[in-house]
Amino acid sequence: LIAVVALNIYMRVAFAPFFDRAESPFDIPGINTGFVPQALDHVEADDSWLFSGYMADHSPSPLYRRTADGTITKFYVSLPDGSPYDGHGSAITTNEQYAYLACEEGYLVIPMDDLLFAEDGASCRPPRRWMSTSPPPS
Repeated sequence: LIAVVALNIYMRVAFAPFFDRAESPFDIPGINTGFVPQALDHVEADDSWLFSGYMADHSPSPLYRRTADGTITKFYVSLPDGSPYDGHGSAITTNEQYAYLACEEGYLVIPMDDLLFAEDGASCRPPRRWMSTSPPPS
C-alpha cells in the first residue's frame, strides 16, 4: 500500500506540468451506458470523431460519431449477412472513401457516405467482410 501511494505521489509531482496543461476536449459518448471504447479516429471529411468499441452486456456494438458542433450519433453496423456486429471494435480508421472496422479474421469496409449520413439508431451494412489476407478496396 505504501508503494502504491508513493508511486501516485511521484507521478503527480513528476508529471505536474502535463497535468497542469491537460484539457478534456470532450466526453466519451456512451461511457455511462456500458459502452467500452476501444478506438477512435478523426474523420477529416467533416472534422468529426468516430468511436468504436463493444457493449459490456454483449449486445450489438455501436459506433459513435461526434461532429465538430458536439452532436453525437449512435449507430450500428450489420455484417454482410445482415446479422448485427457485436465484436470487440478494437480498431477503426478512415480514408476519404471508406471506414475500416476490425472484426474477426479481417475487417469490415463501410462506405464513408453511409457513415457520415447515418441517423441515430440506424444500421450500416458493409457490402462484404474483407479477410486480412485480401487487399482492401482503394
